[in-house]
Amino acid sequence: ADTSPLSVVEKTDRLVIRQGGAVIGEFVFADAKIRRPFFANLRAPGGTPVTRTWPPVAGMDATDHADMHPGVWLGFGDISGQDFW
Repeated sequence: ADTSPLSVVEKTDRLVIRQGGAVIGEFVFADAKIRRPFFANLRAPGGTPVTRTWPPVAGMDATDHADMHPGVWLGFGDISGQDFW
């Protein structure tokens, strides 16, 4: 198992989460179609994907409901004036 520390690279629309040299997920907080923040492209130890590929790759991934099932998100009501519940 990789025991390297986690690191985060901030981009304009997301945080890219790495362990060692490998990307293990992203926290997307600004997307044109998906208004709620979500975790995308999460990987388990060893690199096994645990969420759908986001954005989906046509011909390889399911493209139905791409904006409804981008990854993992939590629903909370009324946080800083936002309600994604």
